Amino acid sequence: MKDEVEQARYELIEHLSNVDETLGEMFLNEKIPSEEDITAAVRRTCIKREFTPVFVGTALKNKGVQPLLDAVLNYLPNPGEVENLGLTGEGYIFLDFFLYDLEIGIDLLLTYTMLF
Repeated sequence: MKDEVEQARYELIEHLSNVDETLGEMFLNEKIPSEEDITAAVRRTCIKREFTPVFVGTALKNKGVQPLLDAVLNYLPNPGEVENLGLTGEGYIFLDFFLYDLEIGIDLLLTYTMLF
C-alpha cells in the first residue's frame, strides 16, 4: 500500500509540475516538495483554472465530506480573487452568481441561483 501511495504522490507532483512553474522547477531539480508546496501549487493552478482536484465521498455515510470541505477552503479562490465573465451578444460582461439550491424533479433538475 505504501508503494501505491508513493506512486500516486509522484504522479500528482508530475502533473502539477506541468502546469505550475514553481513546482516544475522543483521537479526538474529533483527536490522533494513539502505538503505546503503542493497545496500552494494546487491553489495557484486552481485560480488560473489549469488544474482541477477531484474528491470522492458520500454524505450519506459521512465519508469524504471533511476532506472536501477542507479542499474548498484550501484550494478554491474566493469570488474576489477571480474574474467571472458572461458572454452577451455584444461582448463579455462581469457576471457574479451564487448557486444556492438544487431540486431534483421527476424529469428535470432545477438549479436556483442568485445573480448579482
